[in-house]
This record gives sequence, structure tokens and C-alpha cells, in this order.
Amino acid sequence: MPAIFPVEVANVLVALERRRILSAEGAAAATDVLSRLDPVVHSATGTIADLRLLAVRYGLSAYDASYLALAIELKLPIACGDRPLKAVLPRAGVKLA
Repeated sequence: MPAIFPVEVANVLVALERRRILSAEGAAAATDVLSRLDPVVHSATGTIADLRLLAVRYGLSAYDASYLALAIELKLPIACGDRPLKAVLPRAGVKLA
């Protein structure tokens, strides 16, 4: 996962809690489970310019471009449900896991 992963996960939990889709207890439980998964988080891939160019080239957010850049660098597939990112994978030469 790119370095932005923990921030994105925390943001989703906060947003779900604010919308009352997830209770505070549910968010705490999800945080606990996700923390125990211990995902490998990689430091930032590429420069600001590299990520910007990748985002512009494929019409992605800079956040999605960071996932794409890491997959390209490590030559690994991506497991995601993000429609814009999934749509560009074939053009970028990245497989969907």
C-alpha cells in the first residue's frame, strides 16, 4: 500500500461515523481489525511531478495515481473497487487482482 493508505482508511471510517452509517464502537472495532492486519505500507512512490503527470495522463486523483505508481514500480496487480482506477489498469499495463 502507498503511504497514503492509513490516512484514506481513517478518513473513510470518520466519514461513515459522521454519516451515522457506522457507530463509534463499530469504527473502533474496524480500526482494531485493520490495525491487526498489519499491511505493508511503502513510502511515497515518485515525485510530486511524477504523480501529477500520472494523474493527468490517466484522469485520476493524485491519491489513485499513488496506488497506480506503486503497482507499476513493484510490477504487482491492484485489488480495488475504485471505478476510475480500475478503468485505467489495462492501459497502464497493471492487472486487477
